[in-house]
Amino acid sequence: MIITQLIGGLGNQMFQYAAGRSLANHHNTALTLDTTRFSRIRSITPRPYCLSNFRIKETFASEKDLHCVKEPSSHLKNFYAEIYCALTGNPVISFKKEPHFQYDPDFFLIPNNVYLEGYWQSEKYFKSVENAIRSEFTLKEDPDPLNTLMAKKILESNAVSIHIRRGDYVTSPATFEEHGVCSLEYYHKAIDNIINKIPDPHFYIFSDDPQWVQQNLQIHYPHSYISHNLGSKDYLDLWLMSLCHHHIIANSSFSWWGAWLSTYPEKMVIAPKQWFNQSKNDTRDLIPDSWNKI
Repeated sequence: MIITQLIGGLGNQMFQYAAGRSLANHHNTALTLDTTRFSRIRSITPRPYCLSNFRIKETFASEKDLHCVKEPSSHLKNFYAEIYCALTGNPVISFKKEPHFQYDPDFFLIPNNVYLEGYWQSEKYFKSVENAIRSEFTLKEDPDPLNTLMAKKILESNAVSIHIRRGDYVTSPATFEEHGVCSLEYYHKAIDNIINKIPDPHFYIFSDDPQWVQQNLQIHYPHSYISHNLGSKDYLDLWLMSLCHHHIIANSSFSWWGAWLSTYPEKMVIAPKQWFNQSKNDTRDLIPDSWNKI
């Protein structure tokens, strides 16, 4: 059994699920999801569990499973975990914390019966099961009429998604200090890049702060603002992004997945070279080699 901890927003949960699914496939075992952190952890930006909108293999870790998890920082808990597992006949679950932000080449040496904690933000963790991940991250239910109409428009144009992430990146000083926001200069450079290489583009603009974007980002080319899927419907924005041919993403796992899930064979993806504002995280394995960093 592989148990993967889910925490953070939709994009983070997708990375965690994909890595867990990949390791579970490697061991030919079950993947279960630990969603208990959403109710236990107080966060500046509270996040709900979001993956139920996709066709994933959704199995949640039980209390019995979690009682069997050993943690390196608690000898007493580990002692009780071993006794509990011996009494119930359940396997002892070891604990594996992501060692660093960049890809861990020893990931597939992690044994079966393990609890994964981390963000695992690299396609290298799940490249070997790419087709399965793409299939599972499709919509479980048909979209509503408005999103169906928008999807039709996107598919009939040379669509370019632009994602502008603000939210807690702006409102929380601590989050801003760590992540920062992509500058307007970045977006103008990216748009120029697209204009010079892509014929007749139509830009579809996604943001958690659409009013700010309309007031501040000047685009002199055909464009549309997508602002009807805020809040709990943000997964529909991600789906619409994935239908676009080309992508200008923010320093956000949300738009990373919107671009990655696109199946357009000649897609052009532009990503920010600087992913974090002030962080020692090594992002060398975050952006796929075929994407362009500026």
